[in-house]
Amino acid sequence: MKKVIWGASLSLAGIIATALLLGFSMIKDWINDDTYSVIFNLSRYNLLPVLVFFIIITILGIVISLWGIFEK
Repeated sequence: MKKVIWGASLSLAGIIATALLLGFSMIKDWINDDTYSVIFNLSRYNLLPVLVFFIIITILGIVISLWGIFEK
């Protein structure tokens, strides 16, 4: 049960961090009405490795929680 809760909270933290990073990277362009993409903005500020790290945290959390569910 501890693995399920820990994995679920880890995946939730990764999802929230990814959403915040993607959302806040586009605020300036929404205000100025530019047509840049999310990937362009993240690469401009060298944040693509951070995005990959957050996605890996999410996947790791899902794997841990599934491991806890199917463990006897």
